[in-house]
Amino acid sequence: MNLIANFAVLSSRRAIFDLPVCDLGWDDALVFINELLSIPVGQTSISFVNARNMLVTLRDSDYRAVLAQNLLLPEGPGLDIASKVAHGSPFPPA
Repeated sequence: MNLIANFAVLSSRRAIFDLPVCDLGWDDALVFINELLSIPVGQTSISFVNARNMLVTLRDSDYRAVLAQNLLLPEGPGLDIASKVAHGSPFPPA
């Protein structure tokens, strides 16, 4: 994982299929991203992941490796279901 993706540990996150997905509501996610933009260490890649993306990572290791290098933000009810099963609650509302 690159430096920027490692910076995501400062945000709350949940592992979905062993990939860290930021556990932030929309407003907090925008504040967090704005903070990342102010750090002069290069480029931040951000991906929105949904249930379909996450299922693809189970059979495509190259795709999984790419997502592992990104700051992942949740999108859609499928990820909320996965979070509820794995962690007891859905992601915060947008």
